[in-house]
Amino acid sequence: MPGKGRAHGTVAMPELRRGRVALCFATLLARSTGRPVPQLDYASPARCYGVAQGQLAYYAALEREGYARVITRLAALDHHVAEWEAWDTACQAGAGEVPPVGLVISMESADPMAAASAP
Repeated sequence: MPGKGRAHGTVAMPELRRGRVALCFATLLARSTGRPVPQLDYASPARCYGVAQGQLAYYAALEREGYARVITRLAALDHHVAEWEAWDTACQAGAGEVPPVGLVISMESADPMAAASAP
């Protein structure tokens, strides 16, 4: 996205792993305000729904490839944190591969949900 300061605070999966980030929030972002903006604002809630589903599919692909773990329940979060703590202890001794980054999925704008609940 163009604009002053855009993309200067962005990190990708390799940086998250090198930075030892155990957990982050991943946002579904697809809105429909009537003012279409490429890659952000879509012409209808139905399109928003499709885009949000694509974003979910991307997070699922990261999980299948072992880069991320989508966290949906407290027990899964507890397990994830325990795995990271065990890795951190092993890392102090010079061993172990970095566990996947945990992703808690959030949503900005509820437009995709409007299309999902429509008859």
